[in-house]
Amino acid sequence: MKNFIMALAAAVALASCAKKESESMTTETGSAPVTETQAAPAATYEMAYQSEDGRTRFHAVYNPDQGTARVTNEAEGKTYEMQTAQSASGAKFTDKEGYFFWTHQGEFEFGKGEETLVKGREIH
Repeated sequence: MKNFIMALAAAVALASCAKKESESMTTETGSAPVTETQAAPAATYEMAYQSEDGRTRFHAVYNPDQGTARVTNEAEGKTYEMQTAQSASGAKFTDKEGYFFWTHQGEFEFGKGEETLVKGREIH
């Protein structure tokens, strides 16, 4: 979890150093100026996790600005688009089908509803 918090803090720091919302470019064609606005890219970071039995790996791409996580179960080749969910501790994400991905102090749980399907640890 320390790594998650440190990565989240770094992502926020990087995002605050970047240009706030957009970058404008103005060019002149004849006498009327044309302005093009480009949105700044969202700051994301990635983490990898492995199940206790070593058979399943998860790859997560977190976007703190949007409160989302794209979690891929590499063994099954399935990706879950998740949103931040309330958690007493750690970081929890859920999707519309009821799947969850929860991390806390370097450990994770993946499951559906109230049932934990896979437990494991963050890997480097």
